[in-house]
Amino acid sequence: MTRGKNNPSRPPLRLEELEERIAPAGGILAAVSGGSLVITGDNLDNDIVIDQDGLAADEYRVSSGDDATLINDQAGPLIFSGVTKDLSFKLAGGDDELLVNGVGVAGNIKVDGGDGNNQESIYADVAGNLDVKNGRGNQSVVVGALVGKNLSIKNNQGDTLTDLCVEVEGNTSVTNNKGTHAVNIEDSYFGRNLQIKSVSGNTQTVIDYVDVMGNLSVKNGNGNDTLEINSSYLEKNLNINHGNGDTDTLLSEDSLVVGKVGVK
Repeated sequence: MTRGKNNPSRPPLRLEELEERIAPAGGILAAVSGGSLVITGDNLDNDIVIDQDGLAADEYRVSSGDDATLINDQAGPLIFSGVTKDLSFKLAGGDDELLVNGVGVAGNIKVDGGDGNNQESIYADVAGNLDVKNGRGNQSVVVGALVGKNLSIKNNQGDTLTDLCVEVEGNTSVTNNKGTHAVNIEDSYFGRNLQIKSVSGNTQTVIDYVDVMGNLSVKNGNGNDTLEINSSYLEKNLNINHGNGDTDTLLSEDSLVVGKVGVK
């Protein structure tokens, strides 16, 4: 057989444009168990939105965010009913995004973000506790919520941003491990104690227009730290403990501490 460009038995080659395909950002499993909505992620970058717009009090809509996260192997959104207790999230690894958007919860909200650079935004009315825990990575936690019991935020090693605009009836704690940290709290009410702790790294804490009915405790490890308290009311004691490093503490004249002020 003669091979050449004029061989009539060989059709000309053509390049065809392929249809664009977007790989899903992993997938989650969602189910109602014992009255609680339980959501489990994988080790990819999950992007999840939870809302109740137009739904009954025991119904929740689970949707994908901007990234294409599958929900029970479907594109979603899916609606789950019979939720009378908790919202529980275990997102595993990956850079996950979670938005809980304007929901009411009869029980608790529990978020375990796992390792990865996570972004969690929670806007909710929670009758019980609100607990957020993240593994290693750079974390952003934004909470605008009414919390009937206690609020706890724990971030492992990595840079963190924590923004709170809340009303909490019980105790509140924000704990960060090694890294650079920013904690911003404004227009908030705390019915009992507020504790902010950073293990080490440079930490900036700003507290504006906040009422604390218990003690306010700020404890930083080694690093350069800044603390500002503006236009706030503290019913009991203010305890500040800075580690080694440059520190700057400002308590505005229009703030009131009824109890004692201790600075170390």
